[in-house]
Amino acid sequence: MGGYMSNLLYLRSDWTRVNQMCVGSFGLECKKPCPGGYYGKQCSEECQCDICNATTGECSNVTTTTENRAKDFSLYERSRSGETLWLPILLGIFVIVGSLAAVLFFMNLKKER
Repeated sequence: MGGYMSNLLYLRSDWTRVNQMCVGSFGLECKKPCPGGYYGKQCSEECQCDICNATTGECSNVTTTTENRAKDFSLYERSRSGETLWLPILLGIFVIVGSLAAVLFFMNLKKER
């Protein structure tokens, strides 16, 4: 079993090895550490606190809870919703100005006839 098949077997066994090793990290050869807020195999688990152990998920700061994270997230969402409020207002202004321009244009055409 040489050539192509042995290469496939090597790739599969290497992928399995890497997939099992990547606890607290991810990426090619598990070289990238989990980003903040994530832990476990391939960094697929979400921490229950702001700072946690990338391997076990154990919280480092016991005063920070999921409730605090939820509050922070809701504050972020509220501030973000204010950012997108200008878009409907701007579109409304364009519709009004466009409608007025169209009415004036057609009124001008009728006067010329």
